[in-house]
Amino acid sequence: MKGEGKIMSPQEVLVEAIRKGYKVTDSGKVIGIKGKELKLMNNGKGYLFFHMRVKGRKRAVPVHRLVAYTKYGDELFKHEMVRHLDNDKQNNSTDNIALGNWLDNYNDMSEEIRNKMLASQIRSRKFTDSEIIEIRKSLEEGRTVRGMAEKFNVSPGTIQQIKERRTYKWVS
Repeated sequence: MKGEGKIMSPQEVLVEAIRKGYKVTDSGKVIGIKGKELKLMNNGKGYLFFHMRVKGRKRAVPVHRLVAYTKYGDELFKHEMVRHLDNDKQNNSTDNIALGNWLDNYNDMSEEIRNKMLASQIRSRKFTDSEIIEIRKSLEEGRTVRGMAEKFNVSPGTIQQIKERRTYKWVS
């Protein structure tokens, strides 16, 4: 049946895009397999992408990652992220794309952008630092994730992320 089989990882999709003949220009434009520039879409978070069929399924290909793969090859997969050096998510020119980690990306930001990002995170916080400490301590003492979720009126997944320090990492 068409489209059956293992779903490809994002890395495999990038490799397949190059294998199929998709190309990127130095300015970050994507040239399709028929040699024409593709119309790119915005993913709602500012990043550009295009669709490609792989094993009968439509897959999104992020342009910045395709540019990075074209520029760096498999080295891309050894890094946490692809950075836009000028913080413009739609500027996918080769000289604006670099590999790095979260700290590198943070350091690329202007002070104004950092302040806006931090203000946004503070406004969107569900818990105070003392509540996070209480949650982690209660979990260590044997309270269940579900019990803490009910107490704070959040999903168990939210409490699990706190427990595993995927969120509120800075709270001891």
